[in-house]
Amino acid sequence: MRESGVGSRESAGSLRITRPSGKQAYVATRVKAAECARQHTAHLPQQVVLIHDPEANLPARVTAIRNRYALTAAESQLVAALLKTGSASAAAQHLGLSENTIKTHLRSVFSKTGVHRQAELIQLVLSFPRI
Repeated sequence: MRESGVGSRESAGSLRITRPSGKQAYVATRVKAAECARQHTAHLPQQVVLIHDPEANLPARVTAIRNRYALTAAESQLVAALLKTGSASAAAQHLGLSENTIKTHLRSVFSKTGVHRQAELIQLVLSFPRI
């Protein structure tokens, strides 16, 4: 994803888009389209951009993810912080934890949820139904 002057790059595949209102920036995350879709038709999108509004109230989805995948309190706080901030380093600052602690929790969350990247985790949470 190219930086276009409207925000700042947070991580590979994520971009923060500032708002004129002064509210928290939107977080745009680039996610690869399903591998099977690419094998069957070339005209389908190769990537999808998810735009998250950190001002939106997402605790129900985080709670649902926590319950479904048996995440610990620390792991679910990390998921919520990733949704709010858009990157592991910003989540570390937000939670007052070291980046190494965040990486340890993130590996555990990846293992429990079956995802391999932060963008996939955000996609999972945003696609999870609210309770």
